[in-house]
Amino acid sequence: MDLRYLNHYAKHAQQSRERIRRSGFTMKGSRLWTGEEDEILRHHYPYYHKMLAALPHRNLSGVRWRCQKLGLKKTRHQWLASDLSKLRKLLRTEPRSVVKEQFPSHSWDAIRMVANYHGLFNETYQHRYKRTGEPMIDAVLERTEELRWTLRDLDEASGTGTYFRRQYWRQHKLKIQMIQRAVRALGGDLVVRWKDYD
Repeated sequence: MDLRYLNHYAKHAQQSRERIRRSGFTMKGSRLWTGEEDEILRHHYPYYHKMLAALPHRNLSGVRWRCQKLGLKKTRHQWLASDLSKLRKLLRTEPRSVVKEQFPSHSWDAIRMVANYHGLFNETYQHRYKRTGEPMIDAVLERTEELRWTLRDLDEASGTGTYFRRQYWRQHKLKIQMIQRAVRALGGDLVVRWKDYD
């Protein structure tokens, strides 16, 4: 390989970078990000509306991309049933500062969104599910109420899709596998008791 060829293109690439740095724009015409703009993103993250207000010449996709480049965007946390149960108890008894300390990787807005989504703020009203007359289902419903879970919480904790929240068991034959998963998620065991005819 001719080294003069490589030197030529290396020199050309360097000249292009210098030209971009001097002009403040990329080859596609996009404005380069400055240190001052990066500080604005760090200061306002994760409030994108504030970033856009402070940087009116930037669009949302560009701001999101830059936040990711700066390492500001975190991987999405998967809220488990244990997290929701912990959050529910804290919201009933502790101030906002304590709740935030228990979930340090989340902003208060993020915690509040999760709490609203799962109905955790409305603790003065405890939903009572209509009983079916089927002992297994009714026992699951009773335990769900005791834990102050919703049927959505139960599905997420037991990995049963939408089986409980859509209440398929009211119109269709019971699926024992689903019941068993729910009982395990609720901290119980599904057992069989034989009648003694003696």
